[in-house]
Amino acid sequence: HGQSAEVMFTLARAYMTRTRYTLAYACLSKLIELDPRSAKAYHWRGWVAERLNQAELAATDYRKAAELDPSILV
Repeated sequence: HGQSAEVMFTLARAYMTRTRYTLAYACLSKLIELDPRSAKAYHWRGWVAERLNQAELAATDYRKAAELDPSILV
């Protein structure tokens, strides 16, 4: 679907605001499959991973986000 990435972002944001972090993580993982160059998706997934007490996963995603767009972590 042409708008799948936008749908995944919207769902992820909704789950994040409702502290449904496991579902948000799943949406962001799907989004990364659809658009592996999305720094925002990696950044958000890192944030969610932190809330899930997954520090190593968070660090990996934050590094990838910074690699794709160095200004994203500012």
